[in-house]
Amino acid sequence: MSSMDGKRKIIPLIACFMSFMTAIACAFVFWGHRSGPSKSAAREGRQGVESSKSTTSGASRSKSASAATMSSPTTLVATRPNEKKGGAMANSSPDLPKPLRGITLDSIENLNQSLNLIKSSSQKLTVRVVMDSDESLDNYGKAVEALHPHAYVMVQVVDSQEMAQKSVADVRSRAAQAMAKFGDKVDLWEVGNELNGDWAGSSPGEINAKAQAAYDAISSKGGRTAITLNYWSGSDCYQNSWEATLPYAQAMPAKLKNVDYLFLSVYETACDPHQRPSSSDLSQTLGKLGEIFPKAQLGIGEVGAQDTSDGLSDTPNKSEKERIANYYYGMHSDLAQKVGGRYTGGYFWWYFHRDAVQPLQGSGGDSIWPTLQRLLTSGL
Repeated sequence: MSSMDGKRKIIPLIACFMSFMTAIACAFVFWGHRSGPSKSAAREGRQGVESSKSTTSGASRSKSASAATMSSPTTLVATRPNEKKGGAMANSSPDLPKPLRGITLDSIENLNQSLNLIKSSSQKLTVRVVMDSDESLDNYGKAVEALHPHAYVMVQVVDSQEMAQKSVADVRSRAAQAMAKFGDKVDLWEVGNELNGDWAGSSPGEINAKAQAAYDAISSKGGRTAITLNYWSGSDCYQNSWEATLPYAQAMPAKLKNVDYLFLSVYETACDPHQRPSSSDLSQTLGKLGEIFPKAQLGIGEVGAQDTSDGLSDTPNKSEKERIANYYYGMHSDLAQKVGGRYTGGYFWWYFHRDAVQPLQGSGGDSIWPTLQRLLTSGL
């Protein structure tokens, strides 16, 4: 016992001789001093949720989306408390809504213009920010800082296109550093993107190890986590048997099956012949995935219209982009009904920067923002 500890104990004991009642009070003070703070006082809670790219047979990478109307009211997902475990703490902002009204920023160029569109939405959007390796975390931190007051922010730790070039240590470090820099302003972390695609790695073991590294770095700080898998309508969509969606999901490590959100990436031109799944097709797959991921909210994590940069021979025109947007966003009511209460929307048009923002640098006539805005605000 230190001399200071002795003094702290002697002082209340001397006071106890003043009177019988004072002695009783001092005894409580004395023992209360030794007991320390309660566990509940030291604990912090966070509100949580229970809530593309490359192709093989078709284009090398698919990012397609469609538009739809969403008539279901916005609801909030139940909270899930988490403890602070040192370092940065995950965002403790209000729960993510249902449905998620998603867009993707695969580039933070023209951020002010992107932000103007996001702010013009009458419904609060969920903005998915893709972290490319050639962009600094400081720049992403500034982007998240700017977006956070106006949107729910989802961060993709490593895109599937870059996953194969990263080591497990690379992914863990990237996720941990991002959490430390701006985790308090991120509502959802995508720790694995299009995992069942051979462009993400050479085997499920290699790919899942990297996704788990990201998951550990984020979940250990209380962050909400998500995984996106490719939707394949058949074996014409992939080259390796391990890429099949449901078998891949079933064989994933148990820890990854505890993610808060499970999404599907859907690209028509990812397959040859092209796929165009119905709401029944997608709801059936989501329902089976819901059994594999029992805690996860279920949704569509990525859609878009691929172009020559994805290996296609042509660039889609505005009409084709709007067709795809209307088709998939427009499924929302059917999917919500067929999948049930765990369905959370999403969609996250991959080419938001290319299709909505960049055209506004010119005449603006080719921007599909009016279509996306309608679908995101009155459709979902």
